[in-house]
Amino acid sequence: MATIKDVAKLAGVSISTVSLVINGKRNISTEKYNEILAAMKELNYRPNMIAQNLKKQKFHMVGVILPGIGGHYAQILKGIHDVLDGEKYHIIVKTSGNEVQKEEEIFEDLISIGVSGIIAVACDTENIDKYRKWTKTGLPAVFLERRITSIDFCNVLFDNQKLIYNKTRELLAKYKPDELALITGPHRFLNEKECVTGFWDAVSEMFPDYDLGKLEIVETSLNVKRAMFDLLSRFGGDDLPQTCFLASGMEMAEILLEIQNLMKREIRIYALGGDTWSLAEKNRSGIRSMPREASRMGQSAAKLMMSFVKRKRIEEIRDILVETRYECSDFEKREVVPLAGNKPLRIMLLQSNAMDVLQKMSPNFTKETGIPVEFTMAPFYELTHKLVADPDNAPEHDVLWVDIPLVGTMTRMGRLLDLKPWIERDTRNILSTFPKGVLKCAFDENKQIYGIPILMDEGLLYYRKDVFSDPAFKRSFFNRYGFELSPPRMWTEFNYVAEFFDGGSNPDSPFQYGTVLSLTSPTALMEEFYIRQWAFNGRMVDKWGKLCIDSIENVRALENLAAAYKHSPPECIDYFFEESFNRLLTGDVPMLSGFPAHYLPFKHSQLSMNCESYISVAPLPGGKPLLGGWLLGVNANTKMPDEAYEFLCWTIREDLAVMRGLLGNLIPVNATYNSSLLNNSYPGLKMMNIAQFSKELREVIQTPDGKVVDQFQFERAVAESFCKAIKGEMTAVDALKSAKASTMELM
Repeated sequence: MATIKDVAKLAGVSISTVSLVINGKRNISTEKYNEILAAMKELNYRPNMIAQNLKKQKFHMVGVILPGIGGHYAQILKGIHDVLDGEKYHIIVKTSGNEVQKEEEIFEDLISIGVSGIIAVACDTENIDKYRKWTKTGLPAVFLERRITSIDFCNVLFDNQKLIYNKTRELLAKYKPDELALITGPHRFLNEKECVTGFWDAVSEMFPDYDLGKLEIVETSLNVKRAMFDLLSRFGGDDLPQTCFLASGMEMAEILLEIQNLMKREIRIYALGGDTWSLAEKNRSGIRSMPREASRMGQSAAKLMMSFVKRKRIEEIRDILVETRYECSDFEKREVVPLAGNKPLRIMLLQSNAMDVLQKMSPNFTKETGIPVEFTMAPFYELTHKLVADPDNAPEHDVLWVDIPLVGTMTRMGRLLDLKPWIERDTRNILSTFPKGVLKCAFDENKQIYGIPILMDEGLLYYRKDVFSDPAFKRSFFNRYGFELSPPRMWTEFNYVAEFFDGGSNPDSPFQYGTVLSLTSPTALMEEFYIRQWAFNGRMVDKWGKLCIDSIENVRALENLAAAYKHSPPECIDYFFEESFNRLLTGDVPMLSGFPAHYLPFKHSQLSMNCESYISVAPLPGGKPLLGGWLLGVNANTKMPDEAYEFLCWTIREDLAVMRGLLGNLIPVNATYNSSLLNNSYPGLKMMNIAQFSKELREVIQTPDGKVVDQFQFERAVAESFCKAIKGEMTAVDALKSAKASTMELM
């Protein structure tokens, strides 16, 4: 194995000079820097991290003690890893099996290794003095799930009491208190006792005269064999008045279900779990999970630990409650009798991955409602032509895909049904499944409603964090441009970075192109232009309502877009966002601007060159993102309005949202944005504050007499000239003059 001495000898420099390169120092000539990098590559040299830590007396390791690594503990561990890996800290994981003596031995082992701190699920919470000794070693400690009640400790906790309380109240609408039972672990753990409190509170509020002493509450052991004995003794007999059970853990629920299966009984079991891919998940054994955000608990604990480690001191007690941001409610099924007999509901969708997911899952809709469905999938050009291009030839389908820019056009053409009467009659209150920001951007709920959002997100910058943080690239970029390589904050800076990584401009770049644009005309092309136009303070109409398409601000924006195209694959002139993301995920380009809904994780996971793990996100350059969104609307001429409305309600079901998201269909409901699993899979979701969702609006072009120019026709006319400028067939100035003339004709 090569050593630092071997590298120094081959490069003809001192060991200290090699050390400067390893530590990212700049006070070394470019020639020597490149020679050392070449020597390291030739020798396949990797710095010895342990040796570096010994020299600095600094160990980037954190100990994690968990009862086990199954169930929600695996998800907690993943959350810890996600944070610590980004901080370049390593995890040493030990399992206690809830054994007190083993936990003490593990702690001594971690101390001897030299960890910087310990994150633990305590198994001896009543022995405060023992844990106080931990902090006297000078190590910060963060406890998970089971609260340690002392001023010396910080705890990250689940909202068990609230979850059990809410679920119990929901069940008491169907069951009597005598028909319910609660199963918990030892009550000496406060997280278990909180479940009892939530159970008591719900019953006492719903049935104030009920004797709480009669409630069936079973306290079991953390030892699986003992827990099995406890539950078999209590529920293994012939008499079982309870038909619905709540459990504070999945393991207890699985034991109970096995007992009841043997007794051939029909019961319902709800158990506290971890992150789940379906809010109404039925696992293989038939238990309904009450999901808790376990990954977020791990992330919160790791962030807290990092704050202690970096400040070199332990702070006062700080409890963090990881509240579950969604509820596990049984979906209210509605009986829908197809008015047209066996006639299928006809649905027209955009040919895309997201809509493919909707089609593949549609048998679930038919099974639940008895309504058969028939799909027509069309490419963007063809679909938009069918929807708006021919005013005399209306589509015959019952349900229509609608791009947000087309909503105004289609409503003026009389092609969409106002859904407000159906929504007002619907007791399910379907609008409550959407964040307020989505409702604000999709429609004004106090007026007419011409569609239900099935996609809504803001543009972001996606980039390869490995190459942007590479010391060699950072040094080379600084030497060439005089400022730090980082995710660009302005569009001019974006083009500098694109030029640097363009293989045609920089032979040392590992990429063929510096970026990739989405330029399918008119929609994608205009969206690439708008985000630059707004950043340069350009508009289509000035404050007096006069066309200013050919303004100097718009010239700069179009020139910037044309310059970016020079560092993009030429064929991107026909790309929609999904094609562009493919180029990023397969390692062809280092960055692009795009929408989270078009970023499809797992698609390229089987390829040898899959860059998914290297992708990170940043705000869009210029700070003025565009809102992207699709709706599903009902054809105003449909003979099946009730069935069509029911299909729209099915598409936004929260209990199916996470599963759809994993397949590539991010429907904009609360469950999607609040899912830790989806946030970890789609990095862009973490960047959006959905409660404050805002959008830059496309401008409304009006004629002198106040008539509105059709948005789609306007963008199609303008995009034709812009496309010529991007390809270098005319200057930006001439293209904007041509676009202005085309707009004047429309007016």
